[in-house]
Amino acid sequence: ADSFFDLVIIDGRRRNECATVAVQKIKPAGIIIFDDTHREKYSAGCQIIETAGFKRLDFWGFANGSIEYKCSTLFYRPDNCLDI
Repeated sequence: ADSFFDLVIIDGRRRNECATVAVQKIKPAGIIIFDDTHREKYSAGCQIIETAGFKRLDFWGFANGSIEYKCSTLFYRPDNCLDI
């Protein structure tokens, strides 16, 4: 099968494109962690993941060395590897 990752972390450049590939490569019980989802330019990537049937759990707070309030999101499906 083409789905072989338990965990995909999306950070760095081309995050929206990574989201497209992540939903194709993640195991049914796998999770995706997407950094900086508070940024409008990553809303398309979040939408791709949610459209693929993932629920989202946002984590808001201050990042080390920054005064900006930021969000990272955990995307998961039912019966995921974290049992949430």
